[in-house]
Amino acid sequence: MIEAGFIFAFFAALAAAAFTFFVIPVMMPFLRRHALASVNARSSHKVPTPQGAGIPMTIAIVGVFAVAIIFAPFLAGIDRTILAALAAGAALISALGFFDDVKPLPVLPRVGGQIALIGLMLYVTPSYVALFDGTLPLWIERLLAGVALFWMINLTNFIDGLDWLTVAQFIPVATILIILSIFAMPTPLVAMIMAPVLGGLIGFAPYNKPVAKLFLGDTGSLVIGLVGGYALYRVATDISFFAAVIIPLYALADTTITVIRRLTRGEKIWTPHRSHFFQRATTMGWSVKQIVGIVFGLNIFLAFCGWMAAHATTNTVTMIAFMMALGAVLVTLRAFTRAPSEVMAPSSL
Repeated sequence: MIEAGFIFAFFAALAAAAFTFFVIPVMMPFLRRHALASVNARSSHKVPTPQGAGIPMTIAIVGVFAVAIIFAPFLAGIDRTILAALAAGAALISALGFFDDVKPLPVLPRVGGQIALIGLMLYVTPSYVALFDGTLPLWIERLLAGVALFWMINLTNFIDGLDWLTVAQFIPVATILIILSIFAMPTPLVAMIMAPVLGGLIGFAPYNKPVAKLFLGDTGSLVIGLVGGYALYRVATDISFFAAVIIPLYALADTTITVIRRLTRGEKIWTPHRSHFFQRATTMGWSVKQIVGIVFGLNIFLAFCGWMAAHATTNTVTMIAFMMALGAVLVTLRAFTRAPSEVMAPSSL
């Protein structure tokens, strides 16, 4: 099963990368006409830029899921049901995101649509898939999982605010989830889920290279949040809760701290802003390439810490992995609030 899962995931990622890379230029005129991101005081870009690269990425994700449902003999029947639900969810939330990219939607339709799709995913998830070895009543566990999925969808949307940042954040995340799925989980379901996400991001990356010619948009970020969030949920239930927290910890920390700070200031958290740590870093003089390079390196380190937690044989090893990850994230966030010259100065060491 390991060999078959690895081969399928490899070719799925390759196909998604090729499809996304070659379809984007075909779609570019349409996106320029209908999904142009304008410039305002809170934007990170300087000229109007098309968004909507999530369309070919979503098509690739849904296509890979369909092929896996039909042709992957190593998947259980329930895995096929979950992939079918994820395919439907990805298509619907991508459509919701595209409408929002073209003309911003009110908060209630956006939130309501997300909650409905989360409910669908948790409904098709079998009862034996549960956190903490089923010590919580199933409805409480599902409620907690629903809140976590909702936050994952939205933090992915929030973090998509700088050229290459989503690429730097989620390529390491997708890669380690595929590896864990193939070598440490009962079935390669998570690998099937994340392989087209990895490939789609690779295919999108050349167009989003600073200075970006194209943005992912809500069309893509919401899909990555839904699909990636569910994959992390399965890692939390099947392998290690701490591994599932460690792996996306930079995005989780940056967005959660920022939202809490904005709430304490009485701001509407769904409105545009420049309060994220990566946005503050640009204000402090960090270049875009410096920021995404640091985030990419940090996420590789978090992937290593997540691997440690997933394979820990004692609670001590798990806590060491978590503290290493948390320390690295806090150091990074702190650095982003200071000028590069101040951070690099010998006195700061």
